[in-house]
Amino acid sequence: DTLSYLWKEDSPVQMASNLSIPNMILEDFSTETCNVKTTTGEYSCLSLGLTLRRASSPYVLTEYVPYSMIVIISWAPFWLKQKDTLARIGITLVTLFMASAKAADINESLPNVAYTKAIDVWTGWCVMFIFTAFVVCVVINWLGENEKESTLVKADAVARWKNASLTLKIDYVARFVFPLVFILFNIIYWSIY
Repeated sequence: DTLSYLWKEDSPVQMASNLSIPNMILEDFSTETCNVKTTTGEYSCLSLGLTLRRASSPYVLTEYVPYSMIVIISWAPFWLKQKDTLARIGITLVTLFMASAKAADINESLPNVAYTKAIDVWTGWCVMFIFTAFVVCVVINWLGENEKESTLVKADAVARWKNASLTLKIDYVARFVFPLVFILFNIIYWSIY
């Protein structure tokens, strides 16, 4: 006699309503009947395939939003007076250290895998944005030594642009380019992941 396992036709798998895996959502499952051949004979078996999806909301609130805030804070020096060199470089350095520490914290809480995770792409690009802001601040400081800031406060934007020094023009451009590129990165990132 042979023993054959078969799935029930209706509702082959029943699960308790309180059954769950942390941060995962059961999307679907599939059932199959299979036969396994071994040296002692052929045996009937049942196979269950589970399709799980990672719940992203905890990660959005605990990883993505704080990281975005750190990146946005790193743009603050572009709005400070150029003579406040210590504050400008200090803010970008502190945000760079914060982002690096947050990336290490995130990697510590996730399992080690041999491939690049979506969060790795996010943290890498955010650290790059902050590092670029730091480099821009250093370059502005280096170029702007002994330069006087423009005193045209109430002039229109075109007049301010024409009379601005090179370092002030870099600041003006950085105020808009950094947010626009970060928004573009977010559009691409969230459409892929």
